[in-house]
Amino acid sequence: MTAFDVVVLGAGSAGSWVADQAVAAGRPVAVVEQLRVGGECPYVACIPSKAMLSSAHARQQARNLARRGGGAAPAPSLGPDAAAFGAAVRRRDELSHYRDDTGAAGELARSGIMLIRGTGRVTGPGTIQAGARRSDTRTW
Repeated sequence: MTAFDVVVLGAGSAGSWVADQAVAAGRPVAVVEQLRVGGECPYVACIPSKAMLSSAHARQQARNLARRGGGAAPAPSLGPDAAAFGAAVRRRDELSHYRDDTGAAGELARSGIMLIRGTGRVTGPGTIQAGARRSDTRTW
C-alpha cells in the first residue's frame, strides 16, 4: 500500500495545479479522476469549440477577401461547404487529441503522481473513497 499526504479529487486545470504544487513540495500525491486528466477544456469544451469557430471564421474571411480590399483578384475557390466542415472536424479532433487523455495521464505519472480512475468523494475525516477503493488511513 502507498501512503499519500495529498489526495486531489478531480484532475481539471485546478486539480492538476494543486497536485503539481504538492508533488513539487515533496509530498506523495494521488489524483482521483473519473473522466479526463486536464478537464473538459482541452477535449470537449474550449479548444474544440474555438477550433471550429476559427475554421468557420477563416472561411468567411476568405469569402469576403475582395470586398474588404484584400485583393483585386476574384475570391478564391473554397470548395464545397461539406468538405470544409469535414476538414474543420479533423483539425478539431487533432487539436483535442481525439479526446484521449493518455498523454496528460502519463505526465502525472512521470511527475510521481498516482492517478486513480473513478469518482472520488470524501466520506469522513481523513477518509476518501474512489470507486471501489477506500482509504481510512491515507493509504491505498
